[in-house]
Amino acid sequence: MDKLNFIIQLQNIHCFDEGDGIGNAEPFLWAVFFKIDGDTAFIDDNYILQGTAQTFGTQGDHGNLNNTNVNAGDDVAVPTQFGYGDTLTPIPLMRPIGDITTFGGVVGCVVILLEQDDTSDAAVASGHTEFDIAILAALNQLIPTLNASHQSPTDAEIVQLTSKVSAAVISAIARDTGVLGWIYAGGNMDDEIGSAVFNYSQDELLSAGPSGIQLVQRWRSEGDWLITGHIQVNNWSVWEDLGGILTSGPAAASWQEGRLDCFVRGTNNHMFHKWFSDSAWSGWEDLGGPPAPPVNALRRSLVNTTDPTLYSQQLASAPAVVSWGPNRIDCFARGVDQHLWHRWWDGVSWKGWQDLGGTITSAPAVASQRDGALDCFARGSNNQLLHRSFDGSVWSGWEDLGGSLTSGPAAISWASGRLDCFVRGTNSHMFHKWWDGSAWSGWEDLGGGLVGAPAVASRKANTLDCFVRGLNNHLFHKEFDGSIWREWEDLGGVLVDSPGAVSWGANRVDCFAEGTNDHLFHKWWG
Repeated sequence: MDKLNFIIQLQNIHCFDEGDGIGNAEPFLWAVFFKIDGDTAFIDDNYILQGTAQTFGTQGDHGNLNNTNVNAGDDVAVPTQFGYGDTLTPIPLMRPIGDITTFGGVVGCVVILLEQDDTSDAAVASGHTEFDIAILAALNQLIPTLNASHQSPTDAEIVQLTSKVSAAVISAIARDTGVLGWIYAGGNMDDEIGSAVFNYSQDELLSAGPSGIQLVQRWRSEGDWLITGHIQVNNWSVWEDLGGILTSGPAAASWQEGRLDCFVRGTNNHMFHKWFSDSAWSGWEDLGGPPAPPVNALRRSLVNTTDPTLYSQQLASAPAVVSWGPNRIDCFARGVDQHLWHRWWDGVSWKGWQDLGGTITSAPAVASQRDGALDCFARGSNNQLLHRSFDGSVWSGWEDLGGSLTSGPAAISWASGRLDCFVRGTNSHMFHKWWDGSAWSGWEDLGGGLVGAPAVASRKANTLDCFVRGLNNHLFHKEFDGSIWREWEDLGGVLVDSPGAVSWGANRVDCFAEGTNDHLFHKWWG
């Protein structure tokens, strides 16, 4: 188990109802971020968690949200100090369980939203200090109750933790306020709107994927308030230069965990193959290309060229690739005759190129819904999306799915009966169309600013990771987490063509791109 770099950030408070009668609300916020990991904890010989938590508090009391005039319908941007980034280190086992030598840590935060009335600044400051102290104490009391089979606190344990913290805070404020302070304030003391604990294990963070987890808590107390935030594993690698001389964007497939197969068009317009296995990359393998159409002697003499590659095997586009089972790879490309061509590896040898016809004007895309099934997509001469499928025995005819494409498509299947297609539209946005097992959807505009075709991978059912070359030539990422589309994320780099993407597990995404030196570059998350 590797270390994880994470960042957790509280972002916004929305007021549905300020609950303050006549006048405006004056909210303020306390937060303590925490982690329990291998930096200060271990699992002993009896598989009981031992050690201490680490906590990181925030500053300020009255007015620390920089807004003391909040009404119903208002949003309050949470200052950036209410955030924390660090590394989550796996927790070591003193006595391994088979090959397991570590367990994942836990990270989170405790927040309390309050509303200012007439409690003195000094009393509130005392309460804040006690809040920080009480959280660390409660977490340290919780640690010995956790073990190898109970790695994260339950909801009941979280309720108990927050009750202890609230009691300590109330006691500290009351102690510093005293009877005279209460009388002076007319009994109108600061109100607690609500408190919450957000905590996530390393497995939960990885399972959430590159875009992370939204933090959401609503309190219908002292009004109606909603706080939101975000936690994200910042585990993108740096770019890795894999060499080669590319003349197209790459395509990638994976037929088992830890296996990657990449395909590109080389300078001789052949398809080249490079693969990752057993922790090492292979060299480049030349797989040729589709045969050129026959040319008679008269036309050859009219062309009057000595170029030896003009009538040789050539790709006229970037390749597309998919794997539908162990040791199986299916590759597709557009030939110089504008037909769709197919070549595959059956576990023993590469088969010859198969002409699938059509008139396509872009690089193809391919997905597989199940073993032996293939769904191919390309832009047609009318700039609409074309589809042709293989059911395991025969190929269908070409189907026109409409649209107005300005790039080749990308395609993925995350379950039998499910297909998702992505293209660039005339407004340079990314558009999405899907098959749900019975019918095709309409086109969905997902925004962005694309240069070239998109790429897509799926880490698990109902999850999509899309990648594009942006207007600044950076790699951009947009994720569907099963319920909503996340915002576009800039992953940097300098791309000169459309990217490729693949996933070989729920916690892994690999991206490939052509760099400015025409080499293949690789970046991964997980």
